[in-house]
Parts: sequence; structure tokens; C-alpha cells
Amino acid sequence: MSENGQTYRWERLSRIAAVVFLVLGICAFPFAIRTTVDNRMELFLGRDPKANEQYEQFRKAFGTDEFVVAAYTGKDLFTLESLDVQVKTFEQLQKVKFVKRVSGLPQVFSEVFGGEDVEELKKDFLATPFYHGFLISKDGTVGSLLMEMDRPGGIEDRRKLIEDVSAALQPLRDYGFQVHLVGPPALHITMEDISQRESRRTFPIALVFSLVIMGYLFRSAKAMIISLLCTGLTVLLVVGLMVVVHRPLNMVTSVLPVMLCVLSTETMIHLLRRYQDWRAETPSIQEAINRAVSQKALACILSSMTKAFGFLSLCITDMVPILELGIFAAVGLVVSVSVNMTVGPLLIEWLRVGPRVRKHVTPMRTAAFVGRFSQRYARIIFAITAILVVIMIASLVKIRVESNTLTFLPQDSETVQSYNFVGQKLTGLFSLEIVASMPSGWLDSKNWPAIEELTRKLGAEAGVARVVSPLDLLRKLNQWDHDFDPQFYVLPESSEVAQRLVGELDETGQSEITRLVADEGKTIRISVLVRDTDSSRFMEIEKDAEALIAKLPANITAYPTGIVLQMAKTQLNLVWMQVSTLSIAFITVFLVILVGLRSLRYSLIAFIPNLFPILSVFGVMVAFNLALDPATVMVASIALGVGGNNAIHLMGMYMLVRKQGKSTPEAIPEALGIVLPASLTAASTSCIGFIVLAWSAFIPIHYFGILSAFAVIVALVGDMILVPACLTFFADDMRAEKKSKTAVA
Repeated sequence: MSENGQTYRWERLSRIAAVVFLVLGICAFPFAIRTTVDNRMELFLGRDPKANEQYEQFRKAFGTDEFVVAAYTGKDLFTLESLDVQVKTFEQLQKVKFVKRVSGLPQVFSEVFGGEDVEELKKDFLATPFYHGFLISKDGTVGSLLMEMDRPGGIEDRRKLIEDVSAALQPLRDYGFQVHLVGPPALHITMEDISQRESRRTFPIALVFSLVIMGYLFRSAKAMIISLLCTGLTVLLVVGLMVVVHRPLNMVTSVLPVMLCVLSTETMIHLLRRYQDWRAETPSIQEAINRAVSQKALACILSSMTKAFGFLSLCITDMVPILELGIFAAVGLVVSVSVNMTVGPLLIEWLRVGPRVRKHVTPMRTAAFVGRFSQRYARIIFAITAILVVIMIASLVKIRVESNTLTFLPQDSETVQSYNFVGQKLTGLFSLEIVASMPSGWLDSKNWPAIEELTRKLGAEAGVARVVSPLDLLRKLNQWDHDFDPQFYVLPESSEVAQRLVGELDETGQSEITRLVADEGKTIRISVLVRDTDSSRFMEIEKDAEALIAKLPANITAYPTGIVLQMAKTQLNLVWMQVSTLSIAFITVFLVILVGLRSLRYSLIAFIPNLFPILSVFGVMVAFNLALDPATVMVASIALGVGGNNAIHLMGMYMLVRKQGKSTPEAIPEALGIVLPASLTAASTSCIGFIVLAWSAFIPIHYFGILSAFAVIVALVGDMILVPACLTFFADDMRAEKKSKTAVA
């Protein structure tokens, strides 16, 4: 009576919870369809207080270090007709919202040369290093319009900015120039468009393929519908929650719907498969449901919790998108198991799902073969596993970190092509900013030698296209003061002359000074323009800059900063973050398994397979030179979750069979026979779901899908072979049998 009462109480609570989830899903729908994407570079910065404070000081003094560059080529830059078109474009760009200042050839032509004397303009631009690698290429074939900006607000502001800038550049295109538009806002828009397209494209494909696989294996359209509804409800609730708490998707979290679709179906597959087994033996649908839930609840909950804690370990990262993925993936897994264990049984009852059409003996034969193989060759399996683990651990030091955002996009995309063109023909597009302060001010000639030495040595660094400092402007002012004679492109002869030259500047000229000088002349900005943002190379430049800064005179203090530097540091920290998160995740996951199985020996056996998929993934990354980036860093969490998933289900079923009085040699194949079909189905749907991501135009997501599918396969093989081998060695009755044989011998 007590047991029946408990069963009835569970059924009632389950039904109430199922109705609550269904109502929440209806309420979440209008929120979920309003989800947005935000790929601002700031999201990928770390949370180092000192670095953030220095960057904020830089922004307050000089404004944002974001910019837009329009490089144009293909026509003669120095004809009156061409310059008229360039001036018209220049004037239109000045009217664009968020564009604070425009610099370029047409600006100098109109403001310095009065729109006349084209030959003198050409002579000045080609003979003066001030413009080279900045506003014009050294050979004079590529010009640029540099747009400095007031910081745009959200992604829509950036989109409007790029649209308006592109429209303003149309006269150049109409004249015959080839125009390349680059800069963070342009890159952000490209990334956002791809993110939205990929998330909308990959999710339906992954869902359809997974359902087809399940429909074929279950031989039941009703089972397929139930899985679809539970998975859709989970994704709907999580995405709706993200909108409610104002967290848009980004290039990292855009994989969340597909990932939840893949991971949430696993619980439903195991539950449905076990229900169909019991339904074949009992006419009562409710009894079959109750038996399936009672047998699979613990394993499903443990499996979901281990995956959830694996993702929660990502929360120690400095990178906000990865942190958000960890939080919402963990929440999604909790929601998933709750929905599957409540809404799932309710739908099974409503739709009156029957047993499988026919019972196959192949899984049982396969399970028996795998069980015998694992027991017979347990020592060899352990030896091979140990060797592979040692090799893969040794290879971890070779993992490469990638921070160049351009490598995240298809190399034939217009944005990447434009960046490559500008980087090769004109200038560097990624800046390391150095803020230097001096009490006597930048016009004090005593400070010039130290600043010159710093800029000269930084300019000689490999990968540096140009170093821009206020002294460049001072040299140009001195040249203009001597009738544009290139020989006078040198620093003024004294501080007094420098002060006179600066004091004679008009309002436009003074605004040029404020780009590089602040705090009444006591603080200056030195911009090191770098051609690429490979994190290792960029940090080498920063390290050299730190060493040069340390050698500055005592009266000059300086520090490196900039959004690219912060991003490079955060990317390099991915490796250490990975070590930290995995350490925490391993401990947490083991404790979860220990609490659930309540056996140290069985918990260790279930936990050991967690190691192999993770190390295998890292081994493949090293072997194929795949980089660790904001997307692939998540694969370890996937591998950690799927690594123990099948092991937990197998251990749970093995323990149930052992309680029936069967020995380990008998229990292993029987447990495998029950679990293997569902595990194969779950692995198949997971692989399909992840492989779909391999068609993503986002390179990190592409490799994330491939590596995650590989982790699923390795986990399945490892769980089905390694766990039986471990049981052969460590099970109570097997150990007793070995001792008995030893005593007899």
C-alpha cells in the first residue's frame, strides 16, 4: 500500500510538473522568437581589473581605439577628376553618424593645399614617410580614408554606421575604384550575420537528421514526436530565459540550441528504449512507464548532472561568451532532464506508444561479444589505454591558441579578403596602444629622444606595419613650415619652435593633435599598428614593448593597452582556463557520480572513461594543428559529459542486474544488451547533430562540430569496452574468484 501510494504520489507530481513546463513553454515562445545576436569584440575581453582600468583611462583620454578604414585602388589617385571624387566622398563621410573625424588624401588636398596644385600634393605624399603605411601605400597606388569614431552603442548602431559609410563610399565605386572596407564594426557585422544565419540553418538540420535516425531505430513515429516535443520545449525554455535576462546570442552561444538539441535527446532515448522493452512484457502503459522511470531515473539524472557540472566549470573563465555558454548549457541540461522525466512520460501515456515492432537479437549478440571480448582481453585493453593516455598527455603542451578573429571566417569571404588586402598593401589593422605620461609635456625636447627610441625599436618588430606617435605630426608641421621641403621632415630644432608650430594650428589642426595628445600635453598615445593578431606574436610585441618601457627615463611612465591586447591576453589564458576548469570539473563530476552510485569502486569505474574522450580530442587537435579558441575550448566540456554518459547508464543497469543475484560475467553482457541499443541510438543522433555543425561557415564552430562528434564516438567505444574491462578487474565476485584460484594454486 505504501509503495502504491508513493507511486501514485510520484505520478501526480510528475503530471503537475509536466503541465507547468508546458505552460512555461507557451509563455517562453514570444520571448524566444525575439532573440538577437551580439558579437562585439568587448564581449571577448577578460576581467583583469588593472588592465580594464588602464583601457578605460585610455578611452577617456583619446576615445575609442575602434576605427573604420576605406582603402581604394584601381585608378590614379592624383588627378583632379579623381581628387574631386575623393573630396566628395570625404565630405559625405563626415556627415555619417558616429564618425568623429575623417583623415586621408582628400582632407589634405582640400584643407592644406586648398583644393589646388595636384602635382605638389602628389610630391608631398610620395616623398613624406608621414603618410606611408597609413593614408597611402608606399607606391602611391592605394589610398585610404581613416574614420575615427565616437563609440557606437549596440549592434544596430554599428550596422547603421557600416551601411551609411558604404553608401558614402559609392562615388568612389562609381568612378571605378575598388573599395575595401575594414575595421571592427565591419568585422562585427559580418560575424553577426554569419552567426544568425548559421544558428537558424544548423539547428533545423540537426533536429531533422536526429529525428530521422530516432524514427528509424525506434520504428515509432510517436516516439519520434515525443522526443521532438521534449527537445523543442527544452530549447524554447532556455532561449526564452536568455531573452528575459537580456543575454543575446554570440558566435559562441549560437551553438547552444544545437547542443541542447543533441544532449537533451539522450535522456529521452534511454527512457523510451527502456519503456519499449517493458511495454513488450506488460499490457499496462502506466506500469511500463513506471518501471522504465524507476530504472532509468538515477542514471539519467546523474548523466545530466555530470554534463551540467562540466559546463558550469566554464564559469571561471574571463571570457563572457564562454561563461554564458557554461551557465545556460548547465541550466538547459537541468531543464532537459526535468522535461524528459515529466513531460516525456505524460506524452508517452497520451500518445499510447507501443513496444518496438520487432525485437532484434543483433544488439544482444553484439553485447555478448563485446562483454566477452572486454573480459578476455582486459589486461591488453588497460595497457593500450594507458599508452594512449600517456602519449596524449605528453602532446598537451603543443596545443596552439588562436586569437585572430579573421581565422574564424571563411578565407574567401569579402571581409577577410579586404583585411588581407589592406594589411598587405597599406597598413596594420590591429593596434597595440601605449600611453606615456611626462610632467614636462610632449613638447619638451628633452623627452623626444626616449620617445623616438621607443617608436623606432617597436617599428622594427616583425609584423609591425607602422608606429604612429605625436612626434610624427610634429615633424610634418616642421616640414610644412619650410615650404613642404622633404628634407625638413625632422623634429623642430627646439621646444620653443615646436610650441610655436602647434600654437599656430587652426581648429582642425588642433583636433588632429587631440587624437594623440591629452591631459594638456602631459599624456601621449603611441599606436603600434600590427598586421595580424596571432596571439603569440602579438604578445611577443607587447613583451618587447614592456621591456622598452622599463628602460624609459624616470620622468616618463608608460603602459601598453588597447582592446586587441586585452583580447590576446584573454585568448592565451584559454589554455590555463582549460586546465583549471577540467580540474574542477573532474572533481565535481566524480563527487556527483559517487553520491549517485554510493560506491567508491563503481564510481571510479564509471569515472575513468571520462578521461579518454577529452585526451583524444586534444590529441587530434595537436595532430591536425587545430587551435584552441572560444569555440573549440568548449569541446572538453562536451567530451567530459558524453565520456561518462554511457558509463553511468551501463553501471546503473549492471548494479540492478547484480542485485538480482547474477555474477559479473553474467551481468556484464545482460547490462550491455539493455543499454547498448539506446547508447548506439543516442550516439548516432549526437554525432549527426554535431556533424551538421561541420557545414558552418564559422571556422571554430566547424571544428567544434567535428571534434564533438569524434568525442561522442570515442566515448561510446571507450564506455562499452573499458567499463566491462574495469568491472572484470575490480568487481567483488571477480576479485573473490581470483583469490580463490590463487589459493588453490
